[in-house]
Amino acid sequence: MRGRGAVAEHERLGVASPGRPEAAHPVQREPAAGGHQPPPQTAPAAAYQAVAAEFTPDEVAALLSLIVTINAWNAISVSTRAWVPGSYQP
Repeated sequence: MRGRGAVAEHERLGVASPGRPEAAHPVQREPAAGGHQPPPQTAPAAAYQAVAAEFTPDEVAALLSLIVTINAWNAISVSTRAWVPGSYQP
């Protein structure tokens, strides 16, 4: 149950909601304090084209899944202090 002032998850993330095609485009964010721009929502076209030139679409998906999985396990490991950054000795 949501309290007053709660924001729907799709609105918070700036993505389309079912039945709202006008929300299909990313929400334009204002620059943060100090004039810094938020990070882009997609990979730069040149970076994507360089990857697409080397890998098939299925391989790109597998590579992306692997990167996300490694980052998730690293975050879990560091946040639970199961691993101290810099302690690895090959």
